[in-house]
Amino acid sequence: MILDKPLTGFGFNSFYYAFLPYKSPALIKITDTDFFNTHSEILEIAVENGIPSLMIFLSFLIILMVKGIRTIKKIGYEKGIFLTAFLSSLIAILADNLFSFTLRYVTDQVYFWFACGMIIKFLLSFENAKRRGNYLSKRLTIKVFAVVFSAFFIFSFSAEVLSNIYALKGLENFDKKEFAEARETMEQSISF
Repeated sequence: MILDKPLTGFGFNSFYYAFLPYKSPALIKITDTDFFNTHSEILEIAVENGIPSLMIFLSFLIILMVKGIRTIKKIGYEKGIFLTAFLSSLIAILADNLFSFTLRYVTDQVYFWFACGMIIKFLLSFENAKRRGNYLSKRLTIKVFAVVFSAFFIFSFSAEVLSNIYALKGLENFDKKEFAEARETMEQSISF
């Protein structure tokens, strides 16, 4: 699936519909259940949003963890106890999401983004304490953060919006009993 749409993916939250053509008869015989998610957040991002979105997401996390670990080594574990706690939380959430898709739930998203935000806050405060008044690096960090997340959200949600527009048109056609047009429009919604 990833190789069929490596740049844009199938659209945010569209795995269930995108996976239907890929179901093999052997898989259908083995299980009666439908597959709504990949059961791996990393694969889910790659399938739904494409490889560039996955690279942006992973780059953000790697930079965050590397800077956090370097800061802890510089300032010591005693001063960086909270930074260590939030880094550990982030690593635990990511380890869980290698084999699940809990970042799709709002409650887990709150924990995840709170941990990321607190790590950034601690990194900025330690950096400012080191430089005492030089806010250039803080501004640069905020700008990089804003650009990375803007690109991630634009890349992720533009396909979802287009997919939802076509899906709604398909449902309207279905209600009008125009089944051929409904099928064609729904297939277009999956193509995003």
